[in-house]
Amino acid sequence: MLESLQTMVQGTALRATLRTLLVASAGFVGAAQPDFRRLIATLIAIPVLCALTAPPVRAQPMASVAARPATIDGAAPPSIATVARRALPAVVDISVIPGSVDGGGQSCGEATALAPEAQPGFSDEVLRRSAGWPVPAGRRDRTGEVQGSGFVIDPSGLIVTSFRLVARAGRIDVLLADGSRHAARLLGDDEMTDLALLKIEAAAPLPALDWGDSHAMHAGDWIIAAGGPFGLAGTLRLGRVAALDRELGFGPYDDFLQIDAAINPGDSGSPDLDLAGRVVGINSRMYAPTGGSIGLAFATPSSLARSVIDQLRRRGRVVRSWLGVTVQEVTPAIARGLGLVPARGAIVDEVTEDGPAASAGLRLGDVITGIGGDRPKRAGELPLIVAQTPIGGTVRLRIWRAGRKRTIDAVTAEMPGAARERRIAGAAEQDATRLGLTFSSLATGMHRKLHLPHGVTGVVIAAIAADSPLSADDIAPCDVVETIDRQPVATPQQAAARLDDAWQPGEPDPPVLFLLNRHGVRRFLAVSMPPVDEGCCEADPPSH
Repeated sequence: MLESLQTMVQGTALRATLRTLLVASAGFVGAAQPDFRRLIATLIAIPVLCALTAPPVRAQPMASVAARPATIDGAAPPSIATVARRALPAVVDISVIPGSVDGGGQSCGEATALAPEAQPGFSDEVLRRSAGWPVPAGRRDRTGEVQGSGFVIDPSGLIVTSFRLVARAGRIDVLLADGSRHAARLLGDDEMTDLALLKIEAAAPLPALDWGDSHAMHAGDWIIAAGGPFGLAGTLRLGRVAALDRELGFGPYDDFLQIDAAINPGDSGSPDLDLAGRVVGINSRMYAPTGGSIGLAFATPSSLARSVIDQLRRRGRVVRSWLGVTVQEVTPAIARGLGLVPARGAIVDEVTEDGPAASAGLRLGDVITGIGGDRPKRAGELPLIVAQTPIGGTVRLRIWRAGRKRTIDAVTAEMPGAARERRIAGAAEQDATRLGLTFSSLATGMHRKLHLPHGVTGVVIAAIAADSPLSADDIAPCDVVETIDRQPVATPQQAAARLDDAWQPGEPDPPVLFLLNRHGVRRFLAVSMPPVDEGCCEADPPSH
């Protein structure tokens, strides 16, 4: 009743005000010319009639600004406090003291497990080359200890972490959320997916995380990163899935989740969780030109990781089916050149001699348009499909060759070298030189592993001794030496002899000029040879 009375009073007052406005304007209208008076009267009458015939205006209560939560896309960001209480006890800190086969220093096999400061030159050019240089696995303190993260998947003490973090580890320590520290042993690892499985002995069952389904994630979904950036254990960050199925050129099983959560050195091996607290990704790599997060990080999806960890748990290594081919995307330009319309499939750019694909008749330049009942959307799906095929199983390949469709049946084999190799395969090594460098030959098949263009020649720096005068900022394991003092080097022995020739005792030696190739990027490096009497590097090769 009171509201109706207020509405009536408000309507009466409005009409009275409008009538007053009309009377007040009558004098002005009367004084004007007839035609002009009619125009003004019309302009005044239209809004007046609209106001008089409009329904009464109801007073609306004022909404409380403080009651409205900040929103993104119309939905408030979720609270992750419940997930944190359940998940954080299962997230661990991992400390690794690197080991070495020669008592110190770095080798090419362990180079990717080093800290950001030991990974020189990571820049925008790397991203343009599909992230061709390894991204830091962890954070290294001044004592050489590498720090990373992991998570418990079984109350008995099974812990998942990053391969690159524990590769060539001399000792692995795990710090639990309750503050207790335990020595860990490596049960198995898989370099191709950057995963490792550790085991600790605990007095009581440990809190453990469950696997989630990364296939159920979509770009834009919330994701929770839990780890120890810069050694700060138990740090949570809320972000989103930025992209799916990201290929970075690190190997045949690239299938990363790209996330925008703040991932930093020390987070390698840490879990990414969905809003139910289940693991949907394991943080593997980040793009960090400044050494810290810029919102570009990449995680191994749980759909890939889970089967790998199951194999490591059962047998300590991963066994995969293999065809012996490498492929690349068919671009529109390639498709036009092949007469393939529309552009689709993956073109074979390398066939391993005597491999299953070669035995089945697959050739260089063939385009694989389908495998079994699948039609891969991208070239990177092919190795994943083959790897999931039973060893010795037959796969039917649909190909495009010379303007015609063909079908080839190939029998898969076990991928050679499934167990992790401590050094680069096929490399004949030379004992350490007086600069503390160990050279290896650039064997066939290593160009892809080292992200080198075809045709690059030289020798690989297999290891750098701990007492070498060369700074890690200048030269690093896995660098390829193409020339020494502008002279090509083709074998480890030739490279060592060139250094000996450049180092003449008792004479002031000019710097030695190296031409290095690091993942397809060439640069010259001038290295000053130390005096012989400094004793930095022994003339005789070190004992093993």
